[in-house]
Amino acid sequence: RQCWRYNVAGNTFTPFIQFPEYFRLQSYAMCCNAYQQHLFVCGESLQFAVLKNIHHLDGQWNDDDDENAQILCDSKYNKEMQSKYGLQVLGHDASAVFIGGDEIAEMHVIGGKLNNCHLRWDERALRMQQLGQLPFSGIAGHAVVYVRNEWNKPLRSKLFLLGGYIQNPSQKAFVFSDTILCCDVRAESDGCAWSALNGDCSLYSNGESIIKLPMEMAYFGAVVYENIFIIIFGGRGEHNRKFDDIYYLNLNTLQWTKSALKCPNKTRGYFAVITDATNVVHLFQRDSDQHFVVNVADIIPAAEVSAAQQQYQSTSVEIAPSKQEIGGDDELTEKVPKTKKIEKNEHVPIFSDDEADDHKDGDGDDDDQETYA
Repeated sequence: RQCWRYNVAGNTFTPFIQFPEYFRLQSYAMCCNAYQQHLFVCGESLQFAVLKNIHHLDGQWNDDDDENAQILCDSKYNKEMQSKYGLQVLGHDASAVFIGGDEIAEMHVIGGKLNNCHLRWDERALRMQQLGQLPFSGIAGHAVVYVRNEWNKPLRSKLFLLGGYIQNPSQKAFVFSDTILCCDVRAESDGCAWSALNGDCSLYSNGESIIKLPMEMAYFGAVVYENIFIIIFGGRGEHNRKFDDIYYLNLNTLQWTKSALKCPNKTRGYFAVITDATNVVHLFQRDSDQHFVVNVADIIPAAEVSAAQQQYQSTSVEIAPSKQEIGGDDELTEKVPKTKKIEKNEHVPIFSDDEADDHKDGDGDDDDQETYA
């Protein structure tokens, strides 16, 4: 029931807030609205909580503090709250993502072992709305990431669903998947149609072939870098096979590359978070309390990053996306943190653990930047 706050600059975990005993979470999806400091927690059996002012929350749960912490539904037996908020049973290992921006600013929940729906939390109506369905009966252990690329028109506002442990409608058994699905996201849209990733999803790709994961897998960590690369870490596949490989997908060429670097352990899976200001990835093992950090520069060669960025510069004369195309947020590019290059003497050691003393954040801008787990 305990939530923990991780301070990126100080490499320290501190207790954040403790959920009450009646709010029992075994498997849940979680995402954060960094602008409003809201944390959304969706449990497998209709549990749903919203934590507000998360930088100031501390200590024990207070049921009377509706301004900072609300449990909208505590279990599947609470039919009244289920109906009021439009909640659905997810099953374990659903995925949640918050899409930032003044106009979109939405929390999306996708899948779950007992769910094949794409849901969106409507903050004004205080209801979950169904935007679409996946071509599975259920899916667990998949990764969902959001890409917003201003130069590559097909990627101006897109959700990606990668892999997972899926149940096909005609089968009872779950199997590991190498499928990559994507859908366009628009502000206040009534629906989202998911389709397989193919060559039409990039201005710089040739051909229409279907793009898949390097192998059938689930429970891997995934992050987006510069809105050009999707990086995946570890995971596992059939017969409980565990992976320590790191792959990255270049969204210009739609080509996968296996990094020379490997994850520190073969394990049951990873959660991954990237800090934009320093380009550092934090890996949290699913089956232990181990935590590792690595710089993106150790995963993707600088020459490949530079080549991808130059492709955009060569097409920078293209007209910028309109409000209608990306949800009406003309100021988002000013709000996205600028990439900061870490100097050699500030370089984060390759897969150093969280007990290391040599993780430094240069100018100290991230003192207040925290990850919640």
